[in-house]
Amino acid sequence: MGQSSVDQPPERVHPQSRRIKSHEASLLAWLVVGSVNAVAIGWLAPYRSFWIRLGHHVYDLGHTLAIALACSLAIAGWNRMVSRRPAAGYAAVAVCSLVIAAFVASEDLEGIAQRRVPFMPAELLLACLVTGVALTVPSAAVVALGLSHVHLRFVPFMAGVAVAVLNETVYPHDSPGLHTFLVLGSAALVWGSLVGAPLPNWRGGRASGRGNRHLRRFAMAAMLGLATFCVVVPPSNAVLRALLWVDGSLLPPFLSRAWRYLASRSLVPVESPWFVDRGTFEAIAPDQERLLPNDAVVVLVSIESARVDVFEDPSRARQLPTLFALRDRSVWFSQARSPGSSTVYSLSSLSMGTYFSQQYWVRKPHEKQIWVWPHRDDAARFTELLQQHGIRTVHFSGLWWFLNEWGVMRGFSEESLVDAEGSWSVLPGEYLVDPVIERLESHQQGPLFLFVHVLDPHEPYTLAGDRGSPFESYVAEIARVDRQIARIVLLLEEKFPRRGALLIMGDHGESFGEHGLTAHSRTIYEENLRIPMLAYIPGIPARRIAQPVSVVDLGPTILDLFGIATPGHFMGQSLVKLLRGDADTLTRPIVAETRLKQAMVFPDGYKAIRDLRTGVLELYDLARDPGEQHDLFDEDDPEALRRIGILEYFFDVHTNRRAGYTVPFRR
Repeated sequence: MGQSSVDQPPERVHPQSRRIKSHEASLLAWLVVGSVNAVAIGWLAPYRSFWIRLGHHVYDLGHTLAIALACSLAIAGWNRMVSRRPAAGYAAVAVCSLVIAAFVASEDLEGIAQRRVPFMPAELLLACLVTGVALTVPSAAVVALGLSHVHLRFVPFMAGVAVAVLNETVYPHDSPGLHTFLVLGSAALVWGSLVGAPLPNWRGGRASGRGNRHLRRFAMAAMLGLATFCVVVPPSNAVLRALLWVDGSLLPPFLSRAWRYLASRSLVPVESPWFVDRGTFEAIAPDQERLLPNDAVVVLVSIESARVDVFEDPSRARQLPTLFALRDRSVWFSQARSPGSSTVYSLSSLSMGTYFSQQYWVRKPHEKQIWVWPHRDDAARFTELLQQHGIRTVHFSGLWWFLNEWGVMRGFSEESLVDAEGSWSVLPGEYLVDPVIERLESHQQGPLFLFVHVLDPHEPYTLAGDRGSPFESYVAEIARVDRQIARIVLLLEEKFPRRGALLIMGDHGESFGEHGLTAHSRTIYEENLRIPMLAYIPGIPARRIAQPVSVVDLGPTILDLFGIATPGHFMGQSLVKLLRGDADTLTRPIVAETRLKQAMVFPDGYKAIRDLRTGVLELYDLARDPGEQHDLFDEDDPEALRRIGILEYFFDVHTNRRAGYTVPFRR
């Protein structure tokens, strides 16, 4: 970045022109990148309020100016006080880029590094990924400067603008560290294209020169003032949500963490046995009126990514004949929710009866990945309690991390990892249901609990072939599951007509463009939480139950069906009374969490959400706004603050505070 070769490339310019210096190019480059983001704000941001949109633009401009001024000052200071050699400048940029990447990109790159790579430890793979991402910035600058020297400035300039535009569409609303480096790379390309470019000399005489200096000083002071204000003063919650929606805004994902610590929020205590540490609570006795005999056979089928609206849409009945018929012959819980929007959150809560924040997740020793698992959490799983009471517990798994040793679903006396040759992205359901049928056919006497999680409905939705839209392909994959469940229903009815029960649940939902997202695991909006849940039990009349229930209720329910007490620390309640048809008002709260996001659904239908990474708070009235399109949270509304305070109090009480342990960010 030395001026001798960077600021003065060997080309002739008009005598009335001058060249753009490197620190000036930095300021201009950030303004170009900021202009792209300003257009994206107007195009992509969903907020219609004039004041929110204005605040969004003002804060985005202030943050852009803060980065631009900081970079421009750093380059000018380096050239003047440290070195004018380009190599030294590039080395400094590389070091700074590595430091930034280590802090802001590591968390996002862990998702890639956490794959099993037999020839490389995960830490080494993560270090390589971080280094590779970091070096994109100095590499982009070198390439841009090289093209500028051969009179091809427009190439890196247009490439930089294209990267800035691309950044707004890649992996939206997530991975802020990766978005950071896309923006930095974009700015580096534009910077390199502008350094040394001819610039008309607008200076006039002495008076004009003095006027220009005063104007420049005033403009600099105004920019510095706006930048300082926008960095130091937190925006309103609504403006912060807007800033985080458009991915070209570089600072908000990281400033919001500091703003969150500065925000003064009050916990709202609730007098309820569910809002205290339940570790010393006595076990809850099973219902004395059993629904199933002592030799009950209970099968629990969990369906991957099953969102409830597919099962409530009459137009899908022909595609899903078994599931629709089963729904109408069973106890159907129409307001069932998952405790998390990814499989590990949902099934660990099912197994342990607690929420992710209460559990203990750490790395497994001697493993190449850097994922965390609950294998060292010694809390009793409901399947372990079944085992202790002499009940055979059987599990057929299509995923290696479902096995006992990983802790997510522990406590099976028989477990099998089902594998098959093929090029499928997920294991087809028939490979899992075939051994389920064989095991049920071979079972004769005694109680049995069998669990299987079928994987068919999962992105990229190719298992059933291309059916047009991703949603249609997804439904076609659920139809594959429908055919497999038909086999289980037929066998239970024929072989265990009086003692066979079938429970069906979704582990979480799936997004198809709602809130600008696809797939699952990144949010806890209703499309990711609301799931199908039913119980098909001999002699129990079919009906629909609208009382809200959760996957955490299934562990206590299964224990109750077998006549076993539920541990007092479990966060769910048995649904047996509801299954029988008795009046029973469940008192435990409905909550969910995923990737440091937490939510609570209140009895009156309001839903509060908080994001622990960004500090964003949300509040929705699900009765009037089931799609969660109108955020009602207002910092000046005491009722909104009270609901957020209750949510915060619940998780403040129910957070694992083991010495040295912090609840991890788990993808």
